[in-house]
Amino acid sequence: AATQFIHTHLWRDGVLASGCQGDETFGDGYLDDYAFMADALLSLLEVRFEVSWLHWAIELTDTLLERFSDRETGALFFTADNAEALIYRTRPIADDATPAGNAIAARVLIRLGYALAESRYLEAAERILLFSRSAMTEFAQAHVSLIEATQDWLAPMQTLVLRGEADALSVWQRASNTVYAPHRWTLAIPSDTQGLPDALAVHNAAETGVVAYLCDGTSCRLPMTEWQDLAAALKQ
Repeated sequence: AATQFIHTHLWRDGVLASGCQGDETFGDGYLDDYAFMADALLSLLEVRFEVSWLHWAIELTDTLLERFSDRETGALFFTADNAEALIYRTRPIADDATPAGNAIAARVLIRLGYALAESRYLEAAERILLFSRSAMTEFAQAHVSLIEATQDWLAPMQTLVLRGEADALSVWQRASNTVYAPHRWTLAIPSDTQGLPDALAVHNAAETGVVAYLCDGTSCRLPMTEWQDLAAALKQ
């Protein structure tokens, strides 16, 4: 409900607003607004897959790269390129009361980059991490979120795509979630879902039951239609 409210009232013509009163929006969003919203959508997709949420996450990520990128360093500015002119546009990489926007953006880029086989997302994440490398080395305690993103980069994220009818799909989804794997992104996509990005659309649904596609980075294993085969693979 919160996601739908934000999309309906704060997302207008490709711009995420900071707030609204009635039907009137105010304040263009900052780096953190876009990065945290995209990250929330990726988490929400693990709970219940809605293709519209995936496309919105892609839109938010594309906007980050288009309007917030520092072309010289590869990091992301806190303000968009059409925001109020400032004496200095910061590129926040240190954690504060919340994780750094660049760190969350890097993790989003890595997850989407591998799941969608999108090299420009992975290259953008790498540029953020290279820009932040010396800061992570000198002040590790202030850059924990970036260090986590670096771990995602060095040990490619694992993506698990489940396809099938809703009832059987939920059983496999719940069972797979019992295997602790913080670096795995699981998407349970109903067989009748339309409009998937090409990299996900190639994971066809089975005529009956559930089929699982387990990918390490951009390398995917053979499809699995038996739960015991997937269970063994998840524990490796």
